[in-house]
Amino acid sequence: MHTTTFFRKQEAGLQIFVKGWELYQKIIECNYMKHHEVVTALRSALAEVAKESLSIVEVGCGDAYAVGEALNGEQTIEYTGVDMSQHALDHARKNLMPRGWQLDLRVGNMFEVVPRLEAGIDVVLAGYSLHHFGSDRKEILLQRFRPLLNPNGKVIIYDLFRREKESREDYLERLLQSCRESWNEMSDEQMEQIHEHVRENDHPESLQSMKQLADHSGYDRCECVYRDEDEFYGVVEME
Repeated sequence: MHTTTFFRKQEAGLQIFVKGWELYQKIIECNYMKHHEVVTALRSALAEVAKESLSIVEVGCGDAYAVGEALNGEQTIEYTGVDMSQHALDHARKNLMPRGWQLDLRVGNMFEVVPRLEAGIDVVLAGYSLHHFGSDRKEILLQRFRPLLNPNGKVIIYDLFRREKESREDYLERLLQSCRESWNEMSDEQMEQIHEHVRENDHPESLQSMKQLADHSGYDRCECVYRDEDEFYGVVEME
């Protein structure tokens, strides 16, 4: 797919969050995508690199809910958030400014913004964003994240993950069936939005294929530190 066409498609996929921000907020509030458990896993992962000052780059940051909840201590946080939606970044600023963090919020696609970032980062974070890309583009991003990291830095990814040997189609059908059965607070219109977004935009890896991408990209370690009981979501660390 031509690069310009690809990013136009990505921008179209993001409209679910621009047109219906209350939908995204409801997903978080109802914990439909295990944000509460993700925050707990993030808090533990970030504690391992904890120091007086922590530098974080988050790609596809959205409203930065999870990282904001995971870090609520006395650290000095230098936070760079990258997202294609200015609407999302406005919410991120609103969420993070009261915490006193040093903020650098950049609108743009991560493939173009990440190569322009300076090295010396403690954590590169990608939450519910990389599954919008195919394996080849995920690998490109992982390769671009690695030179940004400090010697003890890490990449943390929380996202959708297929079961081993499960096809994309089988995963999406299983996920959407679960949504139909348990996302009870959603209206019919909202469920239609979700179904359309998932089928058009979601391309999750299995944990094993993510480990292979990490290995190809030069990481020494790739470990899953959280997996939900239904095997839809997970948190992965790379170093």
